Amino acid sequence: MTTATVTRWALQIDRGPDWLFVRPQPPAGQQHLEVDLADSVYQVLEEHLTHRLVLDLEEIGLLRSWMIGQLMLLHKRIGSRGGVLRICNLSPENEETIHICQLQSQLPNYPSRLAAVTGVPTKPR
Repeated sequence: MTTATVTRWALQIDRGPDWLFVRPQPPAGQQHLEVDLADSVYQVLEEHLTHRLVLDLEEIGLLRSWMIGQLMLLHKRIGSRGGVLRICNLSPENEETIHICQLQSQLPNYPSRLAAVTGVPTKPR
């Protein structure tokens, strides 16, 4: 596992066969810090020569609008290169936020990294 930093946010990076796993970690008590997450994560993908990403959002306490915008930007960028973005480990509250924004088809949540890689969906709503 490697770690990169993005304006005080840490990105834990793991490499698997054909996939890159990234877990953004905001600084303690400072999740409100808006960062250019999409560009930073996309740069990591380019460095690892892959466009298949599992974004583990377990440490995101509250999914704010700027973060949703960053996720959509990353989704579009990866998709334009024929890649895949899957997210996992959203809290139930954050999963509901994605549902309210009607983005569950673009940003489906998977219960684990393994489920995201295999494409096994979450339990039905």
